Amino acid sequence: MKKIYLSFCSIALATISFSQVKVNKTSALRAKATQSVKVGGTKEIKTPILYNKAIIWENSFGNPADWTLTNASTPAQDWTFSSDPAIVDFSSLAASGYLFASTSVADGFAVIDSDAAGETGSQDATITLAAPIDLSANPAVILSFEQISVRFRETTTVRVSGDNGVTWTSYEVNGSQEENTVTSNPELIEINISAIAGGQSQVLIEFNYVGAWDFGWAIDDVKISEALGNELVMSKTFTHDIVNEYDYSIVPATQIQPLTVGAIVYNLGGTTATALPMSVVINDGTTDVYSAPTNFDLAIGVTDTIWVATGFTPVPNKTYTVTFISPADDNLSNNTSVPASFSTSTNVYAQDIDNGVFRFDRDEETSMGNIFQIFTSTDLPAAAVKFATGTTATTCKILVSRFNPDDATYASVQSMEYIDEKDFSIPASAINSGNFTTIPFNSPIALEAGWFYVVQCLKAAGSDRIFLSGSSQGDDDGSTVCYGPFGVGNTVNNFIGWGFSPAVRMSFAAVAPAPIVTSSDADNILCPNGTLTLTSNVVGGNTWSNGATTDAITVTAAGVYTVTNSGSTSTSTIVTVQVISTAITVNFGTLSVPAQTGATYQWGTCAPVGPIAGANANSYVAPANGDYSIAVTIAGCTAVSIPCATVTAADLNENSAYASFSVFPNPANENIAIDFSLKAESNVAVSITDLSGKVVYTSNLGNKSIGVNSLNVNTTAFANGIYVVNVITENGIATEKLVIRK
Repeated sequence: MKKIYLSFCSIALATISFSQVKVNKTSALRAKATQSVKVGGTKEIKTPILYNKAIIWENSFGNPADWTLTNASTPAQDWTFSSDPAIVDFSSLAASGYLFASTSVADGFAVIDSDAAGETGSQDATITLAAPIDLSANPAVILSFEQISVRFRETTTVRVSGDNGVTWTSYEVNGSQEENTVTSNPELIEINISAIAGGQSQVLIEFNYVGAWDFGWAIDDVKISEALGNELVMSKTFTHDIVNEYDYSIVPATQIQPLTVGAIVYNLGGTTATALPMSVVINDGTTDVYSAPTNFDLAIGVTDTIWVATGFTPVPNKTYTVTFISPADDNLSNNTSVPASFSTSTNVYAQDIDNGVFRFDRDEETSMGNIFQIFTSTDLPAAAVKFATGTTATTCKILVSRFNPDDATYASVQSMEYIDEKDFSIPASAINSGNFTTIPFNSPIALEAGWFYVVQCLKAAGSDRIFLSGSSQGDDDGSTVCYGPFGVGNTVNNFIGWGFSPAVRMSFAAVAPAPIVTSSDADNILCPNGTLTLTSNVVGGNTWSNGATTDAITVTAAGVYTVTNSGSTSTSTIVTVQVISTAITVNFGTLSVPAQTGATYQWGTCAPVGPIAGANANSYVAPANGDYSIAVTIAGCTAVSIPCATVTAADLNENSAYASFSVFPNPANENIAIDFSLKAESNVAVSITDLSGKVVYTSNLGNKSIGVNSLNVNTTAFANGIYVVNVITENGIATEKLVIRK
């Protein structure tokens, strides 16, 4: 059921693969050009046969005329015959001397090198046996050859014809080999071709390579041998049912279910297996906790997966190993499957197994995670992620979504329902620490039984990278989910099937409440050149976003501050700096600063230092030359002008500009007349201020000529009190006291 509703990024079915649809997982996130090659990649069907069969026909590529070469490559590129192992110029291997070492390498082998052709080349090259082989007397036959395969995404196929090339049957050889791995050297491949070539008189064999700036393939020592009467080859083992469920590496106590286990079996013999008993053994590290036989049938040349519903339910905090054992046959060396293990725990749900590295090696927004099937409803407090070397991003987002094949709206990973997310600052100490980093959600997420939940680690668009640890053993169950432009035509969506399980887990361990931060300023406003104190409510174990590990920190700069304790992070405290302007402008003895919302002002003298009584406006008319300052207060923050502003005698000397200056009447009630006589033509402005320096009247008179000038001012709106009348010219300022009495 699961394979119906999950959408794979790419699918390549192998004829010799197992029946529940083995998927060739590929990943667009890992760049071939920068990826190292891992030696010893494994493939299910490649179990070396350690005994001698009767050889019917063989060819060691010593005579190129035995083979016909054809290609549809761009540019043209055929297979090459060589006896020099160094011609296999796979640069990632040559440094370690890992050159082709087939049995008869000295007399020649066949090779095609995609890597050497470069990024723009593509290959579709075939090497075909020139003359047919007569196998009419041999009903059960095995095709074998030695190879070295260095894999990226190429397709390596063996084709067999029993009718001299009229029809062909294809066997993909390395479809299950992990990307960026190399096989053993040499690796023996054996394929039961009895159904196609057995008893046929005109048998042809050909090898086809399709690639595009991949690595390459070398083959040698091709043989056709008689198949043994009874020979079952056991290979990969599964600890869970990967068809209907998932094959987890760690299962938490709340999600443990009775085990359905499986193993890949290949009938390499010449006899159909009928009702053969297969033994299944489950060991808990100390004793066999389950051991029972199951019967199965398997036709000649067929690979299948044997599934057994054991009914056995594991218990928490154990490591279980599953092994399949086939009955004794004509070759006892391969009758036991490769054991597979998984663990049960109290709180961890995991897909990843070992420590490879998965790379978010793209500038686009991308994410990677795993699918987790929920059998019993529970709450999820946190995710756990292992960050690897190469991570340059300082933040990531943990996304949680879900789907359900029985829900018409949310039936697949491409139509998931969004559940929750958590922004996370990646501490430098978490990168390549070898440990998982717990990332608590703001509140536990309710998980509902019957749903499949996807937990992903998302990288924002840009040049920063997130590299994750994970399992290089593959992704047979299709549980890895990637978000990004990976569809046809770079369609952006979620896709599965990547051959790798990233280290993104569910964590059910109780998470400490997020610490609470208090501030010495209720508004989190930092005064200029001041400080404030942020304090965690938890004593000990605190790590602040600025790297401090104390219970409280002194803040001197604006920013966003958090504190983490026991894996939980506080909400953000945003600290701002109060902006206050104390820049004084002097204009003919009138001092002013910009008017500011919510501000109070206090002018003062600088020598001696002290406030000026009543000078509480944003402007002030200096009564005498000297140095003046202002203190501006906003939201409890006070800033003082530095340096002081200087008013000179020239600013105040009325005699340099005026012959006479008078205000009448004085005291006044409703109107006054201001008369002034200029000694020189000048631009003139008149202002009236109260004793605090507040301007209550102003008028720009423009250019005035020498002699007597007059101005009438209505003072009806003036309150009783004392005012200062200022007549300002280009050459000085004259002042006169005015009394308003009503």
